[in-house]
Amino acid sequence: MISPAGYVAESKLDKGIRAIQDRGFKVVRGPHLFSQHWEMAGDDDVRLHDLLWALRTPEIDAVFCSRGGYGSSRLLSILARRGIGNFPKLVVGFSDITALQWTLFATWKWHSLSGPLVTELGTSLSPESEESFWALAQGQSGTQLGFGNPPVDIIRHGEVEGILMPGCLAIICSLLGTPYMPDLTGAILVVEDIGEVPFRIDRMLLHLRNAGVFEQIAALVIGQFLTSDAKSDAISQPELSQRLVEILGDFPGPVILGIPYGHGQNRWTLPVGVPVRLSTEPFLLEMVR
Repeated sequence: MISPAGYVAESKLDKGIRAIQDRGFKVVRGPHLFSQHWEMAGDDDVRLHDLLWALRTPEIDAVFCSRGGYGSSRLLSILARRGIGNFPKLVVGFSDITALQWTLFATWKWHSLSGPLVTELGTSLSPESEESFWALAQGQSGTQLGFGNPPVDIIRHGEVEGILMPGCLAIICSLLGTPYMPDLTGAILVVEDIGEVPFRIDRMLLHLRNAGVFEQIAALVIGQFLTSDAKSDAISQPELSQRLVEILGDFPGPVILGIPYGHGQNRWTLPVGVPVRLSTEPFLLEMVR
């Protein structure tokens, strides 16, 4: 368990640690798990130390990130130079952790899970979300991703196969033009974010289009866009739908709006860099094995 991004108080992790232990796992805390430097969990050297320790230690099977916030992007250039060792393992987290997960895939083809932070386990996630995460993490979920039958808005129909690349929209935009941006040719891109007003979401999606991302990807899937950390106040889906139609231009692939992936309490965990099949009639997202 490490804190590569934002600072977290020890009391915020108590329930998450118990939730992991209740599954029969031993929790090993990073040496600087509760350090603090500005809004981050220690300075860059401290956070990098814990990240490399977690990635390089053979006895560690999975790396759980305590929280998101800010700070992961500051580690990427040093991480790329130093290397991560030869012991692939799951890296679990989302939001700001997108920067690490996409870099691990772009540079070393490591897969990860865009899923719960430790601050959420046993606390803010719905029981169904948490059970679905554990089933996927432990290889017990089958091939179909997610759960339930979400009322998605199909903007453009189709069926495609490609590498699934889920992540936070603002972080993805920050990776454009860097060596840490994966090749998205034929990918199924899934984006979400929090605290962004509609015009900024519009601008970031437009930036992806202007940067040529829409010419590369096979499908675009829009997850949850929440207005605040309340995790319940969603931006109007009809407005997002209209903005998407205006931005998409002649993008030919499937476009889906409203899957439960993001910062909400009820949400899916999605693998990063795994081959999947997406279809819209009916809507289905499943791993290809």
